[in-house]
Amino acid sequence: MSRLHIGMTAGLGEAGLDAQFAANVRFIEHLSGQLVLTVLEEFEAEPWNPAKREQARRWRADQALMDLVDIHLREREATPLTDRWIRLRPAGETVGTGEAR
Repeated sequence: MSRLHIGMTAGLGEAGLDAQFAANVRFIEHLSGQLVLTVLEEFEAEPWNPAKREQARRWRADQALMDLVDIHLREREATPLTDRWIRLRPAGETVGTGEAR
């Protein structure tokens, strides 16, 4: 995130500003794709929950969301992101088996 903030406040000329804006948009798409993928994985880890299963199905059918996931999957090797900023459940609670990790 610091890279995004620095890029938004740097003193840049027009060409530099255009390039930085494009890089910032790509970073936000990458981050958004990570969030979408994480939520999908969380929802799909509960196959006994029909509401979550149906919502995941609808989101997977949404091309805009899947485009963000594709960007994340392509970018994560070159620009890895920590997933510590995403919390969907209390520490110690797990997905799937109901057993604590």
